[in-house]
Amino acid sequence: MDKPLDELYKEIGSRARIQRETLHLTQAQVAEKIDVADSFYGQIERGVTVPSINTLIGIAEALNIEVSDLFPDKVANNDPYLTSIATKFKDLEDTDKQLISAMVDKLYSWVKEKKSHGKKDEK
Repeated sequence: MDKPLDELYKEIGSRARIQRETLHLTQAQVAEKIDVADSFYGQIERGVTVPSINTLIGIAEALNIEVSDLFPDKVANNDPYLTSIATKFKDLEDTDKQLISAMVDKLYSWVKEKKSHGKKDEK
């Protein structure tokens, strides 16, 4: 396979795996929902098998996401964890989004401050 395509297939598989784990599903459960063999679904998650469009649609439906959520985009900077967060975030009401965003800002500041203090303590 082509190197950029190999990376794309691995990214699709990684995003599917993270969302599956977020939903506390096994590979076997997803495979059953989309009517494929467990081993075939496992190969998709590892990026070694190229799924058909119909299979991608089935995976997205089984994982309660849009097909586009399986593909990298510039907003998520190809980070499957950001995609997982964005998937959860999009179903919330605006007030809940604002609350969570404020909490993330506070956590981010706390982590940055903790790391900067850790560097000062090392000196």
